[in-house]
Amino acid sequence: MVFLTFENDWDLNSPGTIDYTDDRDAALNYCASGNGRVFYSRSAIDDFVIHCCEPDGSEFLLIEEEMPHRVRKTDDELELEMNSTRSWFNAMGSRAGRSADDFEIILDPYRRTIMGMFIDGEERLWVRLGKYPGIVFRVYDMAGNILFHAMVEYRGDQLDLNNWDINGDRYGFLAVNNSMEYCQRVYMLELVEAE
Repeated sequence: MVFLTFENDWDLNSPGTIDYTDDRDAALNYCASGNGRVFYSRSAIDDFVIHCCEPDGSEFLLIEEEMPHRVRKTDDELELEMNSTRSWFNAMGSRAGRSADDFEIILDPYRRTIMGMFIDGEERLWVRLGKYPGIVFRVYDMAGNILFHAMVEYRGDQLDLNNWDINGDRYGFLAVNNSMEYCQRVYMLELVEAE
């Protein structure tokens, strides 16, 4: 069995700089199937690589796609991310007698290529694509073939979707708003075919 760890050297007891561009390669997306297969990817800004491993750790598939260019976040996205980050730091820093104003926060101006993944009840790999506004998934079979693309149809402000985490299994799809303000909101989603 292999364990991956990441060190977090943020010190909330003293003022300083929190630079999210330093953590570009540290973000790890992963999921597992019901039969023990593991899927993982570093969520970078330049590449799209998903490792697919058997329960014994041997790789049975590598999904790799070319990413032609980086995509910048919009000003509205960066403002929303900064507000959310400041809320989080205020909540966590209050334990150390600090607020977000005590830190210089540098956001990563680029979108990540992969924002998350899960396996549904039909053993399909759903990969959330980070380069598009809203929520867009590319869905693969276990041979690495693209089956279809899916997106969340949402009538509200598309920026709201930046805080959603979505997961699915044999029972359906759930979305959770993980913002500090709306974390109590859970949505049941339905998969419908486009007309």
